[in-house]
Amino acid sequence: MDSYRYVKLPKSIIELENCAFACNWDGEDNRPLSTVDLSACNQLRSISDSCFISKSFWGSWDSRRSLENVYLPNSITEIGFRAFYHCYNIKEISLPTQLKQIGREAFAYTKLKCVLIPKDVINIDIEAFNNCNLLRTIIYLPVKAPENWIATSDTYVPDKESYSSPESSINNAQIIEMITF
Repeated sequence: MDSYRYVKLPKSIIELENCAFACNWDGEDNRPLSTVDLSACNQLRSISDSCFISKSFWGSWDSRRSLENVYLPNSITEIGFRAFYHCYNIKEISLPTQLKQIGREAFAYTKLKCVLIPKDVINIDIEAFNNCNLLRTIIYLPVKAPENWIATSDTYVPDKESYSSPESSINNAQIIEMITF
């Protein structure tokens, strides 16, 4: 892995500014980060608005230049507005176990295929997964449905009664109650 395409931040990081890792490119043959590892940053509480947004210098979206991997610490409680917006090359992400809030359009236009929503999530802002055309499976762990929850092709929930009507749906939504053991 190219060292300039991968960065692992130290545990001393406690805050990321808006657009901290925005993949803005100037058209030259520079290659932005493909992997950001924040897993050691256990004092980090939020991923700021537009933190990893992928956009070219001219304002167009360029899938060749976007982030592929991001590793988040479990200390994250909030993922902000458009945090991973247009990060076309993100296909999977492990959401932090302490996560409570997913911001508007946080993962819009990514290639996520499956998402596991941690048990403490209480709100998923509108369009959090907008235009995630490959997203086919969402597994919800919260006992009570988060506000603005979304359904997709295979949506697994702990209690079908609590999850009776999603705020929105994509990809021919189907709600399936999980069996507990």
